[in-house]
Amino acid sequence: MQRIIVIGVLLLYTPVMIACNVCGCSAMSSSPGILPNFRTHFIGFRESHKSIHIQHPVSLLNPESQKSTESFNSTELWGRWYPHQRLQVFGFMPFNRISRTVNEQTVAKAGLGDLSIMVNYLVFNTGDSIDTKFKQALLLGSGIKLNTGKFNPDESAGFQLGSGSRDLQLYASHTLRYQQTGLLNELSYRLPQQNPLGYQFGNRLIYSVKAFYWSKIKNLTILPHLGYIYENAQADHLNGILQSKTGSEILSAGAGVDLYYNDFSLGCNVFQPFKQNINAGQVNESYRLQFNLIYNFKSKSKCN
Repeated sequence: MQRIIVIGVLLLYTPVMIACNVCGCSAMSSSPGILPNFRTHFIGFRESHKSIHIQHPVSLLNPESQKSTESFNSTELWGRWYPHQRLQVFGFMPFNRISRTVNEQTVAKAGLGDLSIMVNYLVFNTGDSIDTKFKQALLLGSGIKLNTGKFNPDESAGFQLGSGSRDLQLYASHTLRYQQTGLLNELSYRLPQQNPLGYQFGNRLIYSVKAFYWSKIKNLTILPHLGYIYENAQADHLNGILQSKTGSEILSAGAGVDLYYNDFSLGCNVFQPFKQNINAGQVNESYRLQFNLIYNFKSKSKCN
């Protein structure tokens, strides 16, 4: 009996972050995506949405199984600066809005997310070459994610505006195009560090493939695309201790379209998971939706 009382007291005073590891997912990751104009500066906004459904396990605190829905929305200011013909500097500044609904009661919060800076090196680009029919471009880069978003230890690790840590990010992309048809491969890898509260998210790998076709009607360029995304997040740690029911593996398929008119571009895409294993199967993610608007500086008249 004494052991049961002690365990009950510990559970009551254990922060939610530790007691409920299956609550939520980390914030959405950013990547440049399909950007035909390699040698232009730009600034733009991206609006992203995703939601997840959680089946909470039975515990002493929750003797009856509960379901909840969490919604993640982000408005991201991002841009690219081209200081050199082989260098690209990207910046991503998100403003996040998240909410959780349990038994028709909703808790919401909003604030600045984690700022990211990434520098890419253009290894080669044959877009202007007349000696080959297959146009290629290879980018390699790295960057850092800062801890500008708030991390609250009284909330679950996934229901946060930021991770609370400074993380290293690696990036690579390869574009292959033949006439008006192309294929984009993107690979990003994040190595999170332990935050000041002792929590460390698992390393995260994201690999995506997008096939696209572009056509032009006067000054309007239309670029529809199809693709899939594979995501793998390793388990989290708290003060060096592995956290159960963390980590995920998701495979999604989707489609989108980008429109380019003079110095502006407008795009949207939607992706739906068709295979997923999040937090030992107790979390299911629904579709992801994203819109973007970009203004290009010193834009060129052709896609290269």
